[in-house]
Amino acid sequence: MPVPAGHPRHGARAGAAAVPRGRGRRHRPHRRGGRERRGRADHRRHAPGPHPPGASGQGAHEHGAGDRHAHAVRPDQRQDGAGSDRRLLRLVARVRARRPHPPAGRADPAPPAHALRARRRLGPALGLTTGARGQLQSAVAPGQWPTGSTARLEELRASPPEPWEVFGLGAALVPFVNHDQPEAAAAGIENLRSALPPLRAEPARVATGLEAEVAHSSGLAVLAAGAGQVESVSGGEIVVRGPDGDRRTYPLRTFEPAPRGALVHQRPVVRAGDRVEPGELLASGPGIAAGELALGHDLLTALLPTFDASLVVSERVVHEGKFACLQLRSYRAFVAARGPDGTDAFDPDVPGLDDDERAALGPDALVRVGTHVSGGDVLAGKVTTREEYLGGDERPERLDRSLRLPAGREGVVIDARIEGKRQGRLPRNVTRRATVVVATRQPLGVGDLLGSRHGERGTVARIAPVEDMPVLPDGRPVDLVLNPALLLERGAGLLMEMLAGSIGLPVLAPPFGPVTEAQLRAMLRHGGRVELRDGRTGEPLDAPVTVGPLHLVRLPPLAADAMEARSTGPHDPHTDLPVAAGHEPGGQLIDESDVAALAAHGAAYTLRELLGVKSDDARARAGLPDALRAADELPALVPQGL
Repeated sequence: MPVPAGHPRHGARAGAAAVPRGRGRRHRPHRRGGRERRGRADHRRHAPGPHPPGASGQGAHEHGAGDRHAHAVRPDQRQDGAGSDRRLLRLVARVRARRPHPPAGRADPAPPAHALRARRRLGPALGLTTGARGQLQSAVAPGQWPTGSTARLEELRASPPEPWEVFGLGAALVPFVNHDQPEAAAAGIENLRSALPPLRAEPARVATGLEAEVAHSSGLAVLAAGAGQVESVSGGEIVVRGPDGDRRTYPLRTFEPAPRGALVHQRPVVRAGDRVEPGELLASGPGIAAGELALGHDLLTALLPTFDASLVVSERVVHEGKFACLQLRSYRAFVAARGPDGTDAFDPDVPGLDDDERAALGPDALVRVGTHVSGGDVLAGKVTTREEYLGGDERPERLDRSLRLPAGREGVVIDARIEGKRQGRLPRNVTRRATVVVATRQPLGVGDLLGSRHGERGTVARIAPVEDMPVLPDGRPVDLVLNPALLLERGAGLLMEMLAGSIGLPVLAPPFGPVTEAQLRAMLRHGGRVELRDGRTGEPLDAPVTVGPLHLVRLPPLAADAMEARSTGPHDPHTDLPVAAGHEPGGQLIDESDVAALAAHGAAYTLRELLGVKSDDARARAGLPDALRAADELPALVPQGL
């Protein structure tokens, strides 16, 4: 679109050469150069419209609608005042209340040039004007200013942003982030973003000071809107009576599904009879503890060599329920108008069920809410009635097509419902749909991932007994053994967090804040390298070890979800191989590296089983049951894969 005559850019490049198409992005006029000022002066001197030749002393350049060679600003190249003002508002001119005016005789220093330009642009939007020295002045009458402000207009000024405002809120939640490498800081922010909130979290001992603000602004915490007294507290709502006698009810979210299988469940933190003030915490949500953001736990960590990124965790961590999370899984069954085998229907009278299984189903053929279910239990009773008669029987055959919980899963049913065409959008040829939601508690186990706020990640390789963990001189066993090789080329942020946490008190490390020499001496005096003893032998280790608390979070995926086991199951009719692991009940996968590792250890019988009867050796698989019953030698057949 050609630049109109009234546009602020009109005349800024008067007389310039024609800009070829496709190069407008690289050929932009200087925003604050001398040419732009001269062009604006020419614009004020001449009336809108085509300029006569030689009007500006630089030649003629018409800005008419029909000139296709005129300098045009496409929508993706437009640099109007709105976008730049928003960027300046974020990065340069954050308006805030400042300290009182300087003492008499000392003039307020003039603001820098970028702040002065920001004030002139943002002043009208904020109802303010700029004075001769760039100070913000009121552009409206005092009585017309919003009633909620607490600072006087003459006490407002534009100031540069804080460092954490430039780098983002995620970086502001990482202590000593300025001592980490950029890649490590980005990985730490990603760990916080993808962390699984534990059931019982605890605030980090080393914090940045923004955890409470983030928790209150997340929308997962319930805050009091006004002062009053708590009248009643239940699992679904909190009732507060105000000073004037009016009641305010705060509903709570209970067991609501969230992304990645998580859930939103708010727990009250107040009791009936408590006095609350405006903004006080009434109920905390997932990842919130004591009114602060809490996504993990602090573990007493020792930096000792381990295998690669493996972690050794104490049994005490698992027994105390640390890092245990609650996962929701939905299971569905459908009833079609006309099935391939006959007519489908949800029916609690499923053939072949025992009395206990029938008692767990309600009249609607769904499992009752609150029932503890495990692998193989019926979640929704479904029966398929075949229309044809078999063997001269007059009664139609009833087939069991019930929805069952997959093998290896367990949990508690928290929701069960049946939807029809009117209740929700169903697939084509489907008349009814049953949905059962099961909540599963997932404790920390071998194979799970743990990560720090500084980008380190590790896999739990062993959960060792408490008595086998290294012991400090005062008799305390450590909770975690971390490989120091993970800290290479990542910066000193993790070490500084461990040293700061060793002081024994909550430490506040503002984002991008400097560490003074006195603070560093205090951290080294209380923490650092200590003498450890082997918990199994009691002998001291060869060298001092760095020990300190470290805040860790649990990361997806869960080892319980990735684990697959196969006993029997279908095989592909074309390759005679077991079906993929994603199917039910799934196949056992083995690749070339696994075969090489087993062969290096001389596991010939394991290789024969994996590559033979568990693979595509159909003849050996057919003769295996008889050989096992007769206790004979297994069929000595060469697998077809070899």
